[in-house]
Amino acid sequence: MGSPAAKIVGDLACLDHVPSGTFDRVILTKTLQFNCDTRAFLMTWHRILKLCGVLLATFPGIRRISPISRGEWGGSGCWGFTSNSARRLFGEVFSDQNGRLATFGNVPAVTSFLNGIAANELTKAELAHRDPVYELSIGVRALK
Repeated sequence: MGSPAAKIVGDLACLDHVPSGTFDRVILTKTLQFNCDTRAFLMTWHRILKLCGVLLATFPGIRRISPISRGEWGGSGCWGFTSNSARRLFGEVFSDQNGRLATFGNVPAVTSFLNGIAANELTKAELAHRDPVYELSIGVRALK
């Protein structure tokens, strides 16, 4: 908030002061779940992307069972997502039939997350395995 290095300041779901077709690439990490109007949020970013621009987004998939933060962002989260809901949501806004969606997670990763265990306490093999039943994190690549 108020960073002198920030180029654009505003509500990420309504950036009316940003001209359409401004960006080639947009990276949104762990932000979608904090926007109550997710369609307006994605439509805004679709609008400000250039033609053939790419939006890369990550957001938690396990949010629906994770503890709610009591820190700075406590009470700010609005949604939990699954790969199914993310595919549908992004498909409504981005018509790209070649969009990419990936999920990451498995039982050890999810239980470690929920218990506050750091990733470096797990082996690479434990983290690398992807179990579609335990979607800890979801990543999307959407093309305008």
